[in-house]
Amino acid sequence: MTFRQFPATGDDGRSRVVIEFRDPDSSKPPRYTLEDGRPLVRQGQQLSTPDGEVRLALGSARRA
Repeated sequence: MTFRQFPATGDDGRSRVVIEFRDPDSSKPPRYTLEDGRPLVRQGQQLSTPDGEVRLALGSARRA
């Protein structure tokens, strides 16, 4: 299992860290979590918690 960290910006303008977990020996898609461990669902450059409470844009993908 490998992981990478990405900067992200929430709808509230707050900077967050997204962690991507990837199993290099598997064809499964990567898994994403917030820095506090909550799972995220990724759609392109946008991520959100399953309940929609937190919505994020990776890097500079956030639009005003």
